[in-house]
Amino acid sequence: MNESHFIFRPAIKEDCRVIAQLYQVSSDGIADYIWSKIATADEDVLDVGRRRYERENTCFSYQNCTIAEVSGQIVGMLVAFPMHVDRTEVEEDPVLAPYALLEEDHSYYICGVALFPESRGQGVGSKLMALAEQQACKKN
Repeated sequence: MNESHFIFRPAIKEDCRVIAQLYQVSSDGIADYIWSKIATADEDVLDVGRRRYERENTCFSYQNCTIAEVSGQIVGMLVAFPMHVDRTEVEEDPVLAPYALLEEDHSYYICGVALFPESRGQGVGSKLMALAEQQACKKN
């Protein structure tokens, strides 16, 4: 891959379906589990994910996503945000409870990083992780 052909940019609302697809990849089934619990009777879980990432001013928002593009095509994404933990809230769901242990107050939480299979092994994921580190430093 020629580095001059890939860019990183903030996500826009129109990216939300692709963000949901990539978040499915990064979550290894957890996204489908969560989204199926809140889907309406005939709603596809990917539509739930898209709808959730279309929201604003919440952790799981396109506003906290960085898109990786190669030659104008989305190939990957990063979801990361400053973490604020309310220790009075206890996660009761046994599937989700272990994830609560990963949450550190006043940290920068990398919630998901994913690339489509054909774009893996070319350094884009490493560059997304380096970008997350830069974002964390900017946000203290």
